Amino acid sequence: MSGRKISAVIQYGADANRRLTLSRVMYWPTLRTIPGPGKPDWAKYQSCLTRTYAADVAPSVMVEGKALETGPLKQVVLDGILTVYHQPYQGLTLIRTLFPSTSRGAFIERWELRNTSSRSIQVAVAARQQTEQVTGLYGAYVIETTVTAQPWTTLKPSQSLTTGIAFCARLQSEPAASPSLTDEETSRRTFLRTLSTSLVLTTPDSLLNRAFAFAKIRASESLFDTKMGLVHSPGGGRYYAGVWTKDQVEYAGPFFPFLGYAPANEASLNAYRLFAWLMKPDYGRIWASLQMEGDLPCCSKDRGDAAMYAYGAVRFSLASGDPAIAAELWPAINWALEYCRRHTNTEGVVESKTHEMEGRLPTGTVNLSTSALTYGALRSAANLGRALGRADTALLYERRADTLRQAIETYFGADIQGFHTYGYFNCATGFACL
Repeated sequence: MSGRKISAVIQYGADANRRLTLSRVMYWPTLRTIPGPGKPDWAKYQSCLTRTYAADVAPSVMVEGKALETGPLKQVVLDGILTVYHQPYQGLTLIRTLFPSTSRGAFIERWELRNTSSRSIQVAVAARQQTEQVTGLYGAYVIETTVTAQPWTTLKPSQSLTTGIAFCARLQSEPAASPSLTDEETSRRTFLRTLSTSLVLTTPDSLLNRAFAFAKIRASESLFDTKMGLVHSPGGGRYYAGVWTKDQVEYAGPFFPFLGYAPANEASLNAYRLFAWLMKPDYGRIWASLQMEGDLPCCSKDRGDAAMYAYGAVRFSLASGDPAIAAELWPAINWALEYCRRHTNTEGVVESKTHEMEGRLPTGTVNLSTSALTYGALRSAANLGRALGRADTALLYERRADTLRQAIETYFGADIQGFHTYGYFNCATGFACL
C-alpha cells in the first residue's frame, strides 16, 4: 500500500495456534539514504529510508489491571485497507485497521477494542513514543512511532475504545506529522470510493473482476511527490520515486486515461515529458529509467526504450482525447519512431541490445518485443497524425507499418510444434533453440 510520501509492504498470517503473525516494512521514497561501504553499486538505486516493524510493536493496553491478550485470528479483509479481526478474548474483540496516509510520510494502524461481553470492562492505553534519528542524503531524519493514549475508560457492553500506532518519518527540519487517525482513514476511504466506481470490470468470473479492482487500487496509489513532480512508480519494495520507459511509459500511462483518475494522468504526463527532455538531435539513446527523483538515470543498454516510448506516448495521447496533450507529445513520438527507423537492420526489423525483460531471457541482437512495439506505435501514430491534421505523416507511418509487418512475419514467423507462430529471436541454431 502507498501514499504520496510512504509505501508499505505488509506480511500477515497465523501460526499453528491461530495467533497473528505480522510484519510491516515501511519505505519513505524521498528520504534518501547513503549506501554504506561494501554495498553493491545497484544499492544506490534503492537507497530510500526503510524500517521493518514486527508484530510486537503494539499499544500497551491494560484490561482490568492486566495486560491485554489478543484473541486468535478470526478473519482478514483486504479492500485497499487491511482489516484484521481477532476472536473475542477477556470479553474484548480487537479489530486492527492498517493503511497509509494519502499525503504524509505516515502509516497508520488503528486499534478498536470492542466490548462483546455482557458486563462492563475497564480499559486504558499508555502513551508511547519511540524516536530515532538517522543521517541521510538530505541531512538528519527523524523516525517516530507514536501510540495514541487513552485514559481509564469503562466500556459498557457493545461500546468501543479506539487507539492506534502511527509510523512516521520526516526531515528533522520539518514539523512533526501528528496524523489524525480519523482524518487519515477518511482520506484513504475517499480515495478507494473514487476508484470503486470508475472503470468497473464485470465478467462472469468474479475472481477476474476482483483482481482488476485490486489492480486499479495498486496502480493508482503508487504515486509519489518528488523533485520531478508527481510520478507513478512500480513500488514492490524496490522501485520508488522514479519513472521507467516500460512500467510507466508503456504499461501504466496508456491505462490511466480510461480510469479517469486525474492525479494518475498528471503523473503519466510528467513521465512522458521527462523522457522527452532526453531526446537530442543526434538521436543518441534515451535512458531506460530516471530513478531516485531523477538524480540517477539508468542503465547501460538499449532495451527498445524508444519503441516503448513511442507506443506508450501515442496510446496515452489517443486515450486522453486532449488535442493539447497530443500536440505537445507529437514531436517526441516522431523522435522515438525516427530512432527506431535508424535502428532498423537490413532485414527490416528493429534492433535493440536487450528487451523489456532486461536480459532475464535470451534476446540476440533483434527481438520480437521491440519490433512489435514499433509496429503498434506506427499504426497508432498514423491515427493520431490524422486527428492532428498531419495527413502526410500519417500516410508515411502507415506505409512503414505495412513494411515492418511483413518483415516481422519473414524474420520471426515460424512453425513451432505444429503451430504457425513467432519465435522471440533468431539464434545460431534457429528458433528451436528456444
